[in-house]
Amino acid sequence: MIHEVDEGLRLRLGLPARVPTGPLPAGCAAGVCTLPDLAPRASTVVRVVLEPDRALRTTITGRLTTTGTDADLRDNVARTTLRILKPRIVAVPAVGKPGFVTSVRGKDFPPGAPVRLTWKPGITAAAPPAVPGADRTFIAQLLVLVKDRTGPRTITATGPGFSPVTTRFLVVDGTMVPPDEVGRR
Repeated sequence: MIHEVDEGLRLRLGLPARVPTGPLPAGCAAGVCTLPDLAPRASTVVRVVLEPDRALRTTITGRLTTTGTDADLRDNVARTTLRILKPRIVAVPAVGKPGFVTSVRGKDFPPGAPVRLTWKPGITAAAPPAVPGADRTFIAQLLVLVKDRTGPRTITATGPGFSPVTTRFLVVDGTMVPPDEVGRR
């Protein structure tokens, strides 16, 4: 019994322009990958890691060629749409006094991936991570501790599946009173 084997397989990667990639897998160079010989209906996986630095919608293609026989050239190309989102956060409001709780709203985050919020300078009060829903959004709270310092802060959201995201917040004195008078909190 003789089995046919696909030989001389090459996969030409059609990756999006201007999107950085991690190191290409072994056997790949200049967007072309040499694949092992395959028996009929067998498969192999080529994993390419993209490292996008901006949001975009694009198409990725893969085109297979062989030095062996190919009964159907029409099934040698695959295409898929790739949508890259760039998460962002905003503090609402972006100004508060010591003892204030601000709302941090996130958009375009990986659903279900825990998002930890911290800020610097200052002390971040302990809080559970926010978890984006299926709509890729979340709303979380950050407490400005009563005796914490005033001034500008940077709120940072971190977690798996996305690069750190930041927004600004300003902590202001709680009360403004004329000189030589006493104010209450």
